[in-house]
Amino acid sequence: MNWLTKLRNKKNLTQKELSQVTGVNINTIQNIEQEKRKGSQETIDKLMAYFENGINISYDSDELIEEVKKDILEFGEEELVYAMFEFINPKLFLTNYDFITKANPLTKKEKEEYALILELKLKDVLKILELQNKIF
Repeated sequence: MNWLTKLRNKKNLTQKELSQVTGVNINTIQNIEQEKRKGSQETIDKLMAYFENGINISYDSDELIEEVKKDILEFGEEELVYAMFEFINPKLFLTNYDFITKANPLTKKEKEEYALILELKLKDVLKILELQNKIF
């Protein structure tokens, strides 16, 4: 699922409604969602201005970094986890992680919710989060 489709679906909007609230032509929205076009910077800026309300990467990253540091102390930096990534602004960001266990596998909903899920060591999750935090 395309980044724009995911954001639009989270707000329960049709393509027509998104076009009306952002001023972006519906054909442009359709082309971006179908990945026929990427959209101009002006178009992306308009779309993201609408969706950015309530998104605060820095706060979430800080909190997640502290959580990872605690888990490293408890379980070790080599512990494998699922690293979950989402599209925001429309870049890919690590936004969550979960321990890999046979008793508690990822659900279908979790797999569909994220744009990308990788198996990484806790130390690598921490490096990615710290790098993301420098960007913002």
